[in-house]
Amino acid sequence: MKGKDLIGRAGGALGRAGGAVTEAGGAAKDRATQAGGAAKDRATRAGDAAKDRASDALKGLSERVPGMLVEIGSPGVPLEAPWGIGFGRFLADTAGIPEKARGVTKLLDRFGQLEISREHLSIDGNKVAWSDMTGITFGSPTDAFTTGAVDQAVQRLTSSLPKFPGRKALIKLAIQVLATVCLAVKATIADFDTSGGEPIPMTIQYGGKLRRKEVRLGLFASLLSVSKPDVASAINDLAAQHAVTVTVNKPSRAIAAAAAIGAIAGRLTKRAEEPVPEAPPELEALPDADVADD
Repeated sequence: MKGKDLIGRAGGALGRAGGAVTEAGGAAKDRATQAGGAAKDRATRAGDAAKDRASDALKGLSERVPGMLVEIGSPGVPLEAPWGIGFGRFLADTAGIPEKARGVTKLLDRFGQLEISREHLSIDGNKVAWSDMTGITFGSPTDAFTTGAVDQAVQRLTSSLPKFPGRKALIKLAIQVLATVCLAVKATIADFDTSGGEPIPMTIQYGGKLRRKEVRLGLFASLLSVSKPDVASAINDLAAQHAVTVTVNKPSRAIAAAAAIGAIAGRLTKRAEEPVPEAPPELEALPDADVADD
């Protein structure tokens, strides 16, 4: 065979190989495009499902929330068994969110939580052992329920949740549930009492002299403390058992606790109508699998 023919045949083979590579590359690109489209569709469906669940959950909140607060019960004094609840579970139970769709709601416990045991206090995801505590400060509910506290709580909520389908719908639902809790608690206390109400736990101090830290109760934990007086009594009793210093601050303003709580309920309702900020870019987005459909 002549050299020219060999070169011609080799060139033809290379051409056919190049065509096969191009065809394979095109097919791979098509598959990737289809996969990307399918993933986008799944995310859209998951987001729509989350919005539907949030919309359904809003119906009848004012009727369900008071009953849920009663179901939580109160800690015993003296405390015999651990007591408490996180806002994520409270929201999921109140809104009737299915178990398989509760993976995301558990993140809300970092936003609102109060748990009491003989070994520790857990506040908004911060677990502090009694042996590490140096002091507990009690104060008036009127100093816990301010518009500034509302804005800080909403900022914490929006900045702590990563990106996932239905994130904005869940945040709006969380704010509206919290507003409904405010109204339910307000209905249980006297409107005419301008003493500021019975003192509730406000901050927990712990750590050594060189690294002293402080945890402040959030809105949900403070509302639980107002609605269940045994919370303050149980914490006071445990503090005495563990020789933890208790300080009680006087109210800083003469206003009925009911009025203060009513005011923040209105503020929360307004915040629920405002646009929800995007998730902070430094938080890793949750995969679609973590947000289950109904």
